[in-house]
Amino acid sequence: MNDSPEAVRPSSDQAALLAAVRRGDAAALGEVYRRQARMVYAVAWRVLASEADAEDVLQDVFVGLPRALRTYTESG
Repeated sequence: MNDSPEAVRPSSDQAALLAAVRRGDAAALGEVYRRQARMVYAVAWRVLASEADAEDVLQDVFVGLPRALRTYTESG
């Protein structure tokens, strides 16, 4: 496993997509959802062992993502 900062930085395509979500672009949020929802749900389900709770987490993540991105500042 590579823990270097480069390993966790998004590609330029991903960075542009996240910047669009940060600005409130609903289409960009939909694309991030399309790309990541399955993984977010799978992790939530593994942790919670509940379909309903995993669905709640999935919704909470994507409803809160634009605001979280606006308040996030990268360090280091």
